[in-house]
Amino acid sequence: MLDVVPMFSTPIGIEKNFISENERKDLYNDIEKINHYDHGALEGNAKSTKNNKSIKLNENIMLRLKQAITDYTNIYGLDGTLKIAEIWTNIQNKGSKLIEHTHPDSVISGALYINTESNSKIYFHNPNPYIMFTQVPSNKNEYNSQYYWFNVLNCQLFLFPSWLKHGKNDIVNDMNNRIVISFNVIRDFIKQKKDRL
Repeated sequence: MLDVVPMFSTPIGIEKNFISENERKDLYNDIEKINHYDHGALEGNAKSTKNNKSIKLNENIMLRLKQAITDYTNIYGLDGTLKIAEIWTNIQNKGSKLIEHTHPDSVISGALYINTESNSKIYFHNPNPYIMFTQVPSNKNEYNSQYYWFNVLNCQLFLFPSWLKHGKNDIVNDMNNRIVISFNVIRDFIKQKKDRL
């Protein structure tokens, strides 16, 4: 009998109701008050606070976020002390696109969905650069797909390795005020050094 070993798996962490509906509404109202600007990962009628003023998450949400990151890194097998380096918001309107990209200089990245529709998706791309040189498979699965998508819901959290390409150049957003909170997690080398002393 043939054994199949799933090598080089890529973990995606998903928590369906990471925040409550009331927390989502409060964050939505806070985000609408912040100035958003053009950003290279967004095309069309879309803006971001990346590299500008970030959203402040309350202490309770931050504690839960840090715990979710710890749970994820334990499953992923990442060691070392990590910290959230930056948090920003994106607002996409009808006709905009999220360009395929990665998050350099970080270890883990995440997306928390604040305002989206049931047909909205997040796309992740196969990190194997040679997958497109193989024959087109008749039965697409996790071993041969060039990309995979998930439907996203309000209040849902996604965690993924920062090197994993996400977004989809040919997918056009069909709603106004699609709001996502994004963040990057980096290694805290200063704390690691202190812990060793």
